[in-house]
Amino acid sequence: MTEGNCNGKNKTIEAYDFVVRVSPDLTHLEEEQYYLSYLNRYFTIDPQLAIAGIPTILKLLEACNRQVKYQCSLMSLTR
Repeated sequence: MTEGNCNGKNKTIEAYDFVVRVSPDLTHLEEEQYYLSYLNRYFTIDPQLAIAGIPTILKLLEACNRQVKYQCSLMSLTR
């Protein structure tokens, strides 16, 4: 999530809940482990989020990632 990327934010993010440095070539398993680790932290911040459950949240994250990749691929065709 950086300024100028293709996911629609198109601005500098001013406030973060967490900042995590990761390798740009994470495996799917490594990415999921980061999500799981930080989801548990979010559950302490916002217990309502825990109601959805980890499997549902991981499915939503996968869907969001697919959508971002799709949008980025479309944008690369118009350049």
